[in-house]
Amino acid sequence: MKHLKRQGSRSEYDADKEQAACAETVSLTERMKNLELTESAMRKLANAKKRFERAREMATDAFSNEALSPHDRILAMQYRVMATVLETIDHPADAVAPCKVCIEELNGLPVVQQSLQQKLRKGIRAVKRLFNKEERRRVISDVCLINRVAYNVTQTVSIKEPLPQWPMINTGKEKVNLLRDWRVTKILCKRGMENCSLSWNLGHDGLEEHGLNNPSSIATNSGGQYIVADLDKTIKVFEKSGKFVQRFKIPPLIDDSGKELSIKTMAVQLATDMNDNIYVLIQEKSRTQTGFLSLTRPLTSITSFVSVQRATT
Repeated sequence: MKHLKRQGSRSEYDADKEQAACAETVSLTERMKNLELTESAMRKLANAKKRFERAREMATDAFSNEALSPHDRILAMQYRVMATVLETIDHPADAVAPCKVCIEELNGLPVVQQSLQQKLRKGIRAVKRLFNKEERRRVISDVCLINRVAYNVTQTVSIKEPLPQWPMINTGKEKVNLLRDWRVTKILCKRGMENCSLSWNLGHDGLEEHGLNNPSSIATNSGGQYIVADLDKTIKVFEKSGKFVQRFKIPPLIDDSGKELSIKTMAVQLATDMNDNIYVLIQEKSRTQTGFLSLTRPLTSITSFVSVQRATT
């Protein structure tokens, strides 16, 4: 596998291409489920499967070659997983077990285990000498990408892989699920790979005011954005990637008698409609009554709020 003999560090462009290739592999598997092939297409597929089989075998040999660098062995496993998926593309369920074996072998690599331990625990001096901070992030993110591809394959077939059975990484002190651990998600976010995680944090871009303090309710709109009611009557909006968009506060609410209402902060609830209008359900501190107010698009300022309408609970 001559293309495994690389020099220098991989560029962000190369990383983007690898992510795109992996995503396309899984997408192709999904589309193949409902595709009816002609006899000619079946013959071509059979020939292609032989080449994928050969690619898988070569990638397996490369992964087993301890003389290669850790990065090249990880890359070989990426090719192995993709070749496995494409080799069984007409019967995706057949790829589930082999992909799981691939992940078990990948997650069991000492350099993967030690890199994760170093990143999470700040230990293992030998690994610290071998890899700098960015290289450890790269090892972890590359392994996460392969884990996510294999996981996605299990989700395209009727056989769903239970989360507890997904291969974890043993750091010596704990077992870590790369796809669910919030600490790993933070690493992925720094590399723009948050989509590889099955669990991510809203407001992960680092600024404290962009994060969540004590959320009480969450809703979504047609654009996939998340609208969250947070502490101190603050509403925050996030992209579906978890990136912060904007925030605003519920304005002082005046009833029909001109009195300002005192709201229970943790009782604020949110909902949206098909037109992406936001509805905020509130509860007064001194009453056993609730009320609602609406916020219309676009989400520009608190002046978009309309008057409160009370409803007896």
